[in-house]
Formats: sequence, structure tokens, C-alpha cells
Amino acid sequence: MGGNGFGAVVVAGSWHRFVEPVTLAVDCGRLRHQIRWAEGQVDALDHDNLDAERALMAFGGAPVACVALIDLWDDLVSDGAFLGEWAPLGFGAQRRSWLAAALERMASEGYHEFLRAIPMARASQMARGLLAFPEAWLLRAAAEHSARVEASLITPSPPVEQFLVDAISVRARRAFVASLVGRGLPAGRAALTPLAVHVSNSETVSAWGELGGSGGSRSPHNRQAPHNRQTLLRNHLEPVSVVLPRGWLHRVWAPGMGVIGPYLVLDATFGSEPNARVTAATWDQGRAMVVTGVATWTGVDWEFER
Repeated sequence: MGGNGFGAVVVAGSWHRFVEPVTLAVDCGRLRHQIRWAEGQVDALDHDNLDAERALMAFGGAPVACVALIDLWDDLVSDGAFLGEWAPLGFGAQRRSWLAAALERMASEGYHEFLRAIPMARASQMARGLLAFPEAWLLRAAAEHSARVEASLITPSPPVEQFLVDAISVRARRAFVASLVGRGLPAGRAALTPLAVHVSNSETVSAWGELGGSGGSRSPHNRQAPHNRQTLLRNHLEPVSVVLPRGWLHRVWAPGMGVIGPYLVLDATFGSEPNARVTAATWDQGRAMVVTGVATWTGVDWEFER
């Protein structure tokens, strides 16, 4: 089986072990082939030697669709600019349709209307990758890019660095809302609770602030506290804030660990066992507090024990 050109960033206790393999059907010539992502490696299941096939293509041989798709995957992971479209959690069927039309306009008219922070040629390549891979693959590409940035194998350009921060912030916000619902807050109230996300290059994570102050969007412990101008002002000045590591996307989100019950997971480190050391945020009487513990993978979901 042929593998991708970059290899995977795999270390002992890697996050890859907790992300399920995915396959993708490819029309390769007249045959229906498959490529597969597993533990950070992309393989063409129906080819023995991709390097030999690349060499034949370089000398004028017929294009091989499986090779082209894996090379496109490598471009997504190494460049990372596709995160600009993927980050907002809105890259569904409607956005895909729009992007396909915009890519066609770019090719025919030279009109650059997406990923405008990067050069047109790169934007075009990123769009082709976004359209070629389903969401499950894009998540893994984002996580792989995040892991390579953290390992200093890639130095992202300033726009891509911001795309990565945006991707983390949007998903942390979703996990935060789910953690509030997990502790009994109504979904509508949870969705309106403010959160400030800060992404840091350091390994230090933290959480502070109050859920609506002592009497704004109240927690289940103080639902009867009155609304007043002073507490609303304090809520405006002191929203819940979290500091997350730059590797949050692959260490926490990709393994499905963004929220475990009422806990918002801030960071995770993996050992050789089916568990992870976790730092998480929870709320005591509506005030943020940081706790540590062990998250164990049951084969179905994560369980957290402080």
C-alpha cells in the first residue's frame, strides 16, 4: 500500500489512536478504489507503490486519481489555508456549492472571492481540496496541520495562524455551550452566555470569570438571583474566559474530547493506556474553576474522573 508523502506526526501515546479511521472512494481510471486515513497515515488501498506511479506521471504517464488525491491531501495539511473556509463550522452543502461556483469563476474570470488573504493560486488549490474531501477528512486534515505546527514541522503564514486560532475559538465556543447544557442550563440560555477564548503558544491553560456574573445568566445554583444593572455591568466586563493551547484542535477536539459531561476540556495529554490526563474547566456557583483528572475512553465515549 502506498502512503502519503509527509508521514504522520506520531509519538508514544498519540492523539491519533483516539480518532477513527476513515475511507474515501475514488474513481481511479475505470476502477473504484479507496484511500484510507488511519493513525495519521493516508494510504491508497489498491496501489502497491505510489512513488513509482508518481515517477511514471512525471514522465508523461496517465494521471492516477488516487495519487492526485493523496497529493492534494498533503497540500491541505502542509499549507493549512483551507482552515479559512473550514473554521466557521459552516462548510456544509450550501457553502460547498457556492465554493464550486466561485472556483469556476476564478478559473474563467480571474475573480478572487474566497480565501482572499492568500495568493490566488494557493486559494485555488485549497478550494479543490475542500471540495474533494468530506467533513470527516477535513477535520483530520485540520488536526494534522495543528500537530505539525505544534511540532515545529510547519511555520504557518500569519493568515493561516489566524485561521487556526479562529477554528479553535469557534469549536471551543461550541464545547462551552455543550458543557453548560451538560450541567443543566437550558440550551437557549447556554447559547447566549458569553465566552472569551485566548489561544496561547505556551502550555499553560486557565479559566476565569462568571456565568453571567452573580446574577446575570444564572447557573442552576443561583437561578433566583435578581437581575440588576450592577451585575449586568459586571457580566459585560467579566465574561467567562479561557486560555487554550495552540494544539487544542488535535489534542482535544479531534479525539472528541471538547466537552465531557459538564466539563469543558482545556487540554489533554495521552499516555500508553486508553486514557488521557485532562485539564478542564467547570463552574462552582457560576464561577469558573480549573480541575484536573483522567479521561478514559470506554469504546463509546469519554468518562472523566477528577
